[in-house]
Amino acid sequence: MNQIKFNALTAHTAALESAAGKPYYEIVRDELARNIASAKLWPGVVLLEGPIATRLGVSRGPVKRALELLAEDGLISRFGGRGYLVGGPADAAKPDRVNLLTLDLEVSGDIQDYAQRATWQKIYSEVAESVVACTPFGAYQISESAMCAHFEVSRTVVRDVLARLNHDGLLEKDRWSHWTAGPLTARDVREHYEMRRLLEPTALRLAAPSLRRDDLEAMRARVETARRSADHGGAEAVEALERDLHESCLALVPNRRLVAAIRRSRSPEVINRLFAQHFGLHDRAPALDEHDRVLTHLLAGDAEGATEALERHLELAMERARARLKVLSVLTARGVASYLTPLVKERGVKPKPARRDKPGAKRPVLRVLGRREILLEPIRRQAAKHLGFEIAFELVDGAEEIRQAVTRPDSFDVYHQWHTVDLMWTAASIQPLEVARIGRWAEIEALASLAYRGAGICDDLFRQLYVQDDGRLAAERTDFAAMLPTIHGADSLGFLSGLREQLAPGEPDSWRWLIDERWRGKVAMLRDPTLGMIEAALAIEGAGVLKFGDIANLSIEEIDAIIAILKEKKRSGHFRGLWETYEDAAKLMERGGVVVQSIFSPAIIKLRHSGLDVLSALPVEGTRGWRSDICLSARASDEALEAAYAYLNWWLEGAPGAILARQGYYMAAREATRKRLSPAEWDYWYEGKPAREDLPDPFGEICVHAGEVRDGGSYVERMSRVRVWNTIMDDHNYLARRWREFLDA
Repeated sequence: MNQIKFNALTAHTAALESAAGKPYYEIVRDELARNIASAKLWPGVVLLEGPIATRLGVSRGPVKRALELLAEDGLISRFGGRGYLVGGPADAAKPDRVNLLTLDLEVSGDIQDYAQRATWQKIYSEVAESVVACTPFGAYQISESAMCAHFEVSRTVVRDVLARLNHDGLLEKDRWSHWTAGPLTARDVREHYEMRRLLEPTALRLAAPSLRRDDLEAMRARVETARRSADHGGAEAVEALERDLHESCLALVPNRRLVAAIRRSRSPEVINRLFAQHFGLHDRAPALDEHDRVLTHLLAGDAEGATEALERHLELAMERARARLKVLSVLTARGVASYLTPLVKERGVKPKPARRDKPGAKRPVLRVLGRREILLEPIRRQAAKHLGFEIAFELVDGAEEIRQAVTRPDSFDVYHQWHTVDLMWTAASIQPLEVARIGRWAEIEALASLAYRGAGICDDLFRQLYVQDDGRLAAERTDFAAMLPTIHGADSLGFLSGLREQLAPGEPDSWRWLIDERWRGKVAMLRDPTLGMIEAALAIEGAGVLKFGDIANLSIEEIDAIIAILKEKKRSGHFRGLWETYEDAAKLMERGGVVVQSIFSPAIIKLRHSGLDVLSALPVEGTRGWRSDICLSARASDEALEAAYAYLNWWLEGAPGAILARQGYYMAAREATRKRLSPAEWDYWYEGKPAREDLPDPFGEICVHAGEVRDGGSYVERMSRVRVWNTIMDDHNYLARRWREFLDA
């Protein structure tokens, strides 16, 4: 399923809520809070989901959420056993496991009315919430039998629920008549917000004359309270503010169909809720300012100004939701209902446990996270010697590296990021660095003016470099940066020299070789979805099969087309292997069989050590540019932060650039690097001239022989051939899930 309308907050769901518009978990919370206040539930009583659900006549879902909210309010607390205790952690009451079904609890009309409803209505909201909550993490199949067992209801009831979910756009049937949901895509988010931008300002204009000043002042007061709160009031307060602006302000619109259409377009808000669960509400200040502007215009009687402010708010909210969806794409769903099964199972390296220091061991002064082809041992030794403190490198590759950087900023002090800065910035796992504390920043800025034949060649280094006043990342110069640009380069195909004998006269190098039938069974590709998808697109375009609008940001239809071709190729035995690290790529050629593959520069160096005549292609379609930058962990402070700045400055002093130049990488501070290379090395690696003598690799072994010329020429010539830079696409969430289908084919 490529796309589906996610209408979690349908008019039907609203009909199942109270007249006041409260979700049932809030009603359950209020019921329990009232019984706690009246001592019907006294300190120490153990509250369990099952008995409470039975006593109130509701399903477990609303009870679970209600208990979480009561715990946030401090009315109940977790304890060592199952469930919650009435009373906060400070009360330290002894657990009293009374039979909740025998207590004389006060039950209001709201709950009693709910108990009277049809069985399918009682579980609808919980199922809808479970379905919507998993869709940002992929596509899921719904099992009728598992739903029957989970809710202890008949198959007839389950089918009533599924039919309603299908009617409301939450589910659809695949060609095998299985009920499926998801995945939620960036396109879905864009389309929902486009609908809201068309409808909500119009609705607000209609409702504005009827809004009471007292109500608007109360809404604005809640915004101010959230602003003053360290966590902006918490998730519950933020959701209340959203209801103020997007529900209460529109409640008086007489056109019910308009209100229902708006409600159906609010389902991407599940992204914000899930993001808050994983990463907190660190970036809510801009949204609060936007709410305030709308309410200020309404209080002034300026309906037109309010509608313009609301439209701008929705535009920025869409950008935030799309950015957060990209972050969620590197995570896996948790707490998925038992009746939901992912259509494509998670695979790859299991998450590594958090590093634990041995008892009595001293923590390294600086912990550095990055990829193995960048964090070489000679670099660590020289850094420790020069800086005078202990440095520990943690080498993690692929998806696990990104997942750790995004979700565990406490596990590192600095991170050599690889095309992922937007994810980490959105997740607040990194902190801005002060440009004034970087001694050679002027050399980095000079790269912005570097051009070849009138076109800039390092523009991507600046695209998301500087932190703007509104918290976004852009190329406009400020005093703070999200990262320190360091090394960069251009990747291409690696092939055995004998392959040229099979080419037609005058045939140029091309990415099409990755899918060329002439080398069926002798081709290898990257496993990484981000880089692999870009290279596959270049190959398919080079073969003349498809023409893409923007290879750096493929559409869902383009992703589907690429995956279909790759799956067919894989099933036919076209690919001999798929590799994760440059060492894996080298082994595929060393063992024989692979004659052409996507490749990193260190693998070419390694293969030439093995005696293989491996060349780097110059594809007519252009190369794939990459860059690695150093980021500061959001948790780095005090001694670790000072050490991190020293480390960042050391990276621009020449030694790391010289070491990595010997495996084909370029450094942002080029002049400092030049001073650490011999004239022969500089001429070969940067100027594209023939080697005047044998040249060493980073470990001191000869990797270039006198007379050889680097494939592609000089630095400027090689970087000017970049067609596309590594990037996390808008629909990476969709791309990554479909890429796993290719890996499993």
